[in-house]
Amino acid sequence: YEQAVVYFEKSFGLYPASKETQANLLKALQLAGRFDDACRYFEEIVELTPEFRHQAYHEFAVVLAGQNQLEHATNYFYKVLELNPQNVEARQNLAKALAEQGQWDLAAVECKKLLEVAPDNYVAHGVLGEIYLQEKDFDKAQLHLAEAHSLKPDQPELLDKLARVCRRLGMLSAAVEYWEKALA
Repeated sequence: YEQAVVYFEKSFGLYPASKETQANLLKALQLAGRFDDACRYFEEIVELTPEFRHQAYHEFAVVLAGQNQLEHATNYFYKVLELNPQNVEARQNLAKALAEQGQWDLAAVECKKLLEVAPDNYVAHGVLGEIYLQEKDFDKAQLHLAEAHSLKPDQPELLDKLARVCRRLGMLSAAVEYWEKALA
């Protein structure tokens, strides 16, 4: 991948406005595992087209999160929200990324902000349920996980978490029922 990086860096030097060159350079850097460099070039590219900054930040953050580069992704989700604090998808993705990094307090703050503008957001309820499960507040965990499940019933991961909460609360028959549904 390093040869591809060298080639596309030279191409970018010659044709910085070429969307194809931009995309190929970023892809080559990511494949080479050079995420810091990819972020640096991405910032240069965004400066060439500032009118698309909001969309570009969000798309790049999603790609980074998909590659488990959660710290970088989190930074870009925050940038999206600086430009548009009402962006539900970015806030949802930020909450998930923070939770995946174990930053429970920050994830909870983002979930609560998200629920203010999108009270039926199953992801926010699911992440809050997971946070309360980690904190061993099983009543609140059950409340949020049940709400997430009611909003999106086809999620086996939610069913598994609900089963674990019910088991902790001594509701063994409900736990078994949730696990059976999760495995179906």
